[in-house]
This record gives sequence, structure tokens and C-alpha cells, in this order.
Amino acid sequence: MNDAQLHAPAVADIDNLGILVTDPLRLLRGADLVDLSLGDDGSGRRVSRPGLGVDRHRNQNRRCNQNFQCSVELKADVSSVLSKFVIKGGVGLKTINELHLNRGTIGASRHRDEIMEELVSTILESHRISGGIAGYNVRAEAVESVKFYAANNVFTGPIREAFDRLRSRLSLS
Repeated sequence: MNDAQLHAPAVADIDNLGILVTDPLRLLRGADLVDLSLGDDGSGRRVSRPGLGVDRHRNQNRRCNQNFQCSVELKADVSSVLSKFVIKGGVGLKTINELHLNRGTIGASRHRDEIMEELVSTILESHRISGGIAGYNVRAEAVESVKFYAANNVFTGPIREAFDRLRSRLSLS
């Protein structure tokens, strides 16, 4: 027996109530025995062990965690679009060529179309720039909230409203 086999832990899979034993002698030594039975709370009643049979709660938490991760991803995607309009110094805003708007992080987003639709309808407006090319700039009513976002990384005003609408439309928490 080599050192890796000697020190390998016994693993209990709570979902299947089966035990994977890496070495039968290791299990019989007593240090790594796993008790999957019902416990005794001292009053003679048998009570379930914490953590057993919690698949329903675990799955619910997993869904919440996935929705939270999706919500964080959504915020990152919206931020990637808004940051394109902020001048490097962070004080002013600029116009973006329509061809460049969907490039970068937002281009790989699974919610790209919904995000762009919402932002164009509430935060951004289209106009012609030099050479007859279509471009986008921030609407006058959203300028202050975009500047606040650039300075503080916080969604406020029209940006917050658009983000909340997106979150509910995409069923994210």
C-alpha cells in the first residue's frame, strides 16, 4: 500500500447514501467512519441528522445561487455597454459607432439582444454621425445617471429602472 492509498479519505455521498471506500482497512480503523443513521437527542426520540434529506432545500438554494450569478452577469453586461460611452477621464460621455456597440463582453452575452433592446429604448438614442454611419449616444434624461455610474459604479435613475425591468423580464432575482 502506498502513502496515497493510506491517507485517502473515505467519501460519503449523502444523495445516494452509499459510501465509497478507498481501502477497506482504512474504514475499519474507525477514524473515518460515517454514521448515516438517525441520531438520538437524549430523550429516546430518534431525530434526523442535520444535512440529510435536504435535497429540496439544496436545489432551491442552487436555483437562487444561479439566479444571483445570472443577476451579477446581467449587471456586468449592462456595465460593459455603459462603459463604452464614458470618456477615459470619466467626466464626459461620447458617441459610439453602431458597429462597435455589440463588440466586446456584450457580444458573448446570452442576454445580449434583450439588454440592447432595453438600453436602446430607455438609455441610448440613435443618430447619424460623420460619414452617414449610425451611432448611439446617451439620452439627455439619462446623462446624469450614466455619469454617476461612471464615478461610483452604482446604477441609479433610468439605468436602475432599465436593469430592474431586465431582471424581471429575464426572471432573475
